[in-house]
Amino acid sequence: MAKIIKTFLFIVTILLVGFYVYKYNRDFQEIEDKRKESQISESSGVNSVATEDKEYAFVWTEIDNLENLYLYPNFQEKYTLEEGIGNYQCKTLSNAGFYSKDDTPIGLFISEEETISNKINSTLFNGYFILTKNQKAIITEEYGDDVARVGIQAGPLLIKDGRIQDLKDTNDEMARRVIVALSDKNELFFIAFYTKDSVFLGPSLRNLPSLIVKAQEEMNTQFVSALNLDGGSASAFYNQDIILSELTPIGSFFCEK
Repeated sequence: MAKIIKTFLFIVTILLVGFYVYKYNRDFQEIEDKRKESQISESSGVNSVATEDKEYAFVWTEIDNLENLYLYPNFQEKYTLEEGIGNYQCKTLSNAGFYSKDDTPIGLFISEEETISNKINSTLFNGYFILTKNQKAIITEEYGDDVARVGIQAGPLLIKDGRIQDLKDTNDEMARRVIVALSDKNELFFIAFYTKDSVFLGPSLRNLPSLIVKAQEEMNTQFVSALNLDGGSASAFYNQDIILSELTPIGSFFCEK
C-alpha cells in the first residue's frame, strides 16, 4: 500500500512540475509576443535624438481638436492598447498618469468633470495637466480645485514657463518615456521616447528635458511646458505611424477620437 501511495505522489509531483513548466513557458511566450508587437511599427513617423552617448527614437501626436480628447480610467478594466483603441474608437492613444499597486490613480484624476481622485502633495508628481470646460489645455504646478473637464496629476514637470527644469539629482532608471507638452502657439502634443533596440527602454528622467529641447527642433516648434506621464512597461502609444504596446496594464489613457 505504501508503495502505491509513493508511486501516486511521484506521478502527481511530475504532473505539477510539468504544469508549472508549461505555464512559465506560456507566460514567457506571451511577454515575448507583446515585445514583438511593440516593435512591428517602424515607419517614416519615427525620428531620433541623442545625448552624448545614446540615441533615442521618438514619435509624437498633435491633438487637432481638444474637444475630441478624452481621458479614460483603466484601473479596473485593464483594457489592452488594442482593446482601448477598439472600444473607444481612438484615432490616437497615449497612456496617462501613474497608479498605485491597489489600482487607484496617484493624485488628481478627473474624467468628464467627475473627480475620481483628489490631488496630493508630492515633490515627484509636481504637475497637472488640465483641460478646462472651455477646451483650453494647461500644464501647471498649481491646481486650484477649479472644475475641469479633464485633469491628472503627474510628474515631474520637465519644462515650466519655457525653462528646462533641473532634474540632475533625480535617481531613476532607463525607461520608455511618454510626455504631454504645450507649445508657444497653444499646440498640444503627446510624445514617446524609447530605444529602437528595446522599445520598453528609454532615457533617464535627468536626460529627458534636454532630449525634449532637441525634439522640438525636429518638430519645428517651441515648448513652453511639458509634463512626464507614466512610462516603462506600463506605457502605451498609438497613432497612424506607430504602435507601442504595453507590457503591463496601463492605468488610464488619453484617447483622441
